[in-house]
Amino acid sequence: MPLLRFTRFPNKVLNHTKKQTTRRRRKNPIKKEDLLYIYTYIYAGTARVTKITPLTYGTCTDKVAQKDGFKNKEEYLKGLKELHPKVADILEDDFDIIEYEPFWPPKEVITLQEKKELLMYQKESFIRTTEELRHKQLNLNRSHPCCPRCGKSMAFRYSDHRILGRRSTAVYECTSKKCTIATLILYSKWKIHER
Repeated sequence: MPLLRFTRFPNKVLNHTKKQTTRRRRKNPIKKEDLLYIYTYIYAGTARVTKITPLTYGTCTDKVAQKDGFKNKEEYLKGLKELHPKVADILEDDFDIIEYEPFWPPKEVITLQEKKELLMYQKESFIRTTEELRHKQLNLNRSHPCCPRCGKSMAFRYSDHRILGRRSTAVYECTSKKCTIATLILYSKWKIHER
């Protein structure tokens, strides 16, 4: 099955307003009734080729340009020239107009703002998890643990065998002025509990 990637108009492909594409003829050309893998910035799904027409002076019209996602014929030819700068004349070269019928249900269109917000959320969650891992690593590498709230080193206060019946219990308090309430109780197996 041939694979088609859409870098222009991906939202129109996902919500089925664009069911046509113009591609340069391949070594093994796409034929009618072929199944296609359709990709935008995500995997969209599969589609079946319904019609293939060679691109010529007669077939290049405003209607074809609008079905391909452009406003008019001039923008359509300009867009093809941008994608294929080495081709001297688009209409005299081997290009095909491929019409297809998608098998996936119309998907919700993701706007640019929603895409940015999604990327920012993923970035923030990645930073949060890396900070947690760094904090755990610091706690394992130091003789004195770090504060789970601010990350500063904690000072040893006292050791008491009566706390929860453990002999090797050590109590640490944060030395930072921002979170003086933070207290850690460490046991012999380095289990950290906040009070």
